[in-house]
Parts: sequence; structure tokens; C-alpha cells
Amino acid sequence: MLDQTLEEVIKDIEGIILKITALSTADFADTRIPTAIIVRLFQYVDDNAALMQAIMATKGNYALQSKMKKLMWSNIFEKNCISLVKREKMLVPGEYLASYIASAHFGVIQEWLDRGRQESPEEMARILVNITFHGPLFAAGIFS
Repeated sequence: MLDQTLEEVIKDIEGIILKITALSTADFADTRIPTAIIVRLFQYVDDNAALMQAIMATKGNYALQSKMKKLMWSNIFEKNCISLVKREKMLVPGEYLASYIASAHFGVIQEWLDRGRQESPEEMARILVNITFHGPLFAAGIFS
């Protein structure tokens, strides 16, 4: 039962995340566009909070993160769906980058769930986009 439900959640989240891979460089320059997609992700998690908490508290958490890492790797690096990512310009191996991004995003989602979803999906999207686009040191106020 959990495996079937997990597959449905993965499919739903995959559908949301794949919208990001269709964005152009110009779309990323205007953070409102990716932010709107991330709002949908947080809205999905919010709408399915009890299920998401159950998944994140079980082996489903690892399965979900693993699937999302593979999805990111496949679409960003193998299929080159996000044209602004150029392998020759990367400062770190792509596998580590995909792992870092997926783990960081799921960590933020897990923290939001654990804290009782006090912030709105819109606020969480703004937080995640800020960390993702500017980096954790910028978000911590170390760089401005």
C-alpha cells in the first residue's frame, strides 16, 4: 500500500519538478516564474501533509529523495533539459550537485512539515528560491 502511494506521490512531484526543466535562462532571471512552480510543490505538500509526513518518517523518505535525485540528474545533465547548465562550466561534479540540491530541498520540506507548516507555501517557495539562487552563505547574511 505504501509503495503504491509512494509511487503516486513521486509521479505527482515529478510532474511539478519537470515544469522547472522547461524554463529558459530568461525565466530563471525573473525568479517569479520558478517561484510559482515551487509554490505548487509546497501547495502539494501542504494539501497532502499527513501523507507526506508518513512518507518522510519511513523508508519512503529515502526512496522519494533517491527518485528525485535521479530525476534531476537525468533531466539536467543527461537530457540537458535546462539549457543554462553547461557541464564544461560546472565547478563541481554534476552527481554531487544534483545530490546537494535534492537533499537541501527535501531537508527544507521536512523542516517545514516538522514545524507544523507555519509558513504559507508562497513564503516557503520564496525561502527556497532565495537559498537556491543565492546560496546558503548569502541566505545566512554572510555575503550580501
